[in-house]
Amino acid sequence: MKRSPNIIFGGFYAFSGGKVEDQDLYETWQDSYPEIFTTLKRKFYDFDARVCAIRETFEEINTLIAKPLNANDVNEPLSNLREEYLKVYKSDFIAFCKAKKIVPDLEVIYGYRRVSSGFQIMPGIDN
Repeated sequence: MKRSPNIIFGGFYAFSGGKVEDQDLYETWQDSYPEIFTTLKRKFYDFDARVCAIRETFEEINTLIAKPLNANDVNEPLSNLREEYLKVYKSDFIAFCKAKKIVPDLEVIYGYRRVSSGFQIMPGIDN
């Protein structure tokens, strides 16, 4: 994804990053928005990481990977909602999803993990 030119490292292409927050945890969603689990076709061992990736992508580049809570519902377009998310919901992703009657679409993203050996000829950053 191309980073905004108005932020540090602007214009560079990068993966969205961040860390898993309490609001990304399976248990938090189970307590706060259990309806999400009726939409999932399977369980995800990496639920927390998937929610984190979707939330971070939305926060960083205003791309929301979500679907309606009820498949038959027609929701408003899911674009240009980041300002509302930040101002009204104060970055509370679960409250935002509940209010919009949407759920993070965990089934359309895939985990990626890079594994490298500990041996490097030249030291450097490997991530």
